[in-house]
Amino acid sequence: AMQVPVIVPQVPPRPSDEQRSRPPVERRFSPSERYEHQPPPPADDDEYWSKPPPPGEDGQPPWVDVRFEVMKVAAVDTVSATAAVKLYTVYYWTDRRLVGWSKPLPAALWGPVLELTNAMDLKDDSDGEFTLVDADTGRLTRGRKTSGLVSMDPDMEELRAFPFDLDQVPLVFGTWSSWKSLNGERSGTAPKGKTYRLRQVSNPLEGDWLSIGWSGQIAEWEMHGISSNVAEAPPAGAGYELTTVSINFHVSRKSGYYFWKAMLPLYLLTGL
Repeated sequence: AMQVPVIVPQVPPRPSDEQRSRPPVERRFSPSERYEHQPPPPADDDEYWSKPPPPGEDGQPPWVDVRFEVMKVAAVDTVSATAAVKLYTVYYWTDRRLVGWSKPLPAALWGPVLELTNAMDLKDDSDGEFTLVDADTGRLTRGRKTSGLVSMDPDMEELRAFPFDLDQVPLVFGTWSSWKSLNGERSGTAPKGKTYRLRQVSNPLEGDWLSIGWSGQIAEWEMHGISSNVAEAPPAGAGYELTTVSINFHVSRKSGYYFWKAMLPLYLLTGL
């Protein structure tokens, strides 16, 4: 007769009294899971919402995409080394704490900002919008208006070639993971490391890296082109990390302008 093997089920040992008295172990979620399993606190929890967004799925600080709309460059003055500018900076980032959010945004909600480090006298530096654009992913956008005077760094060798000199109008932005809350009441920087990484806007649906909102005409000057750069400085000894965005408008003086404005009147006066 065929012998059928007998399978004896493995019965786990009964827990001891000590094991039964232990509290259950709470599951620990990874950074990418944590905010998907825990409901967010109420909107008036300012301490929670003023913190930076959680890390990305790779465990690294989240990306902040940025773009610029330059509406005006004017009053370029190499004597005072200043120029007048007007621009709009737009940020995009993802905050998974807001996935599925359907209420008004928390007043103390964290948001990135760049500081215009060569600003001389700003007439406006304020929010234009702060919106949750996709509640399914927690995608947000913020727009900030900036206008006023910026400092230039004229090349003295070029100034000696007046009125045939070449110059540039710089916009220099810096961030030490700088941020400001939605209501503007809280702000700060990261004392060490980064709480977000900065890059040029990468989604075509979110706009172009740099757009020009005026004709490009500057009185007394001719604009030849624009250059830009995003640079990350090595960590400082104190631990903070600086990211710089530079936008340079390359211009040359219209020599003919000075002929009609200065030389021609002088010629007419001496000829009389």
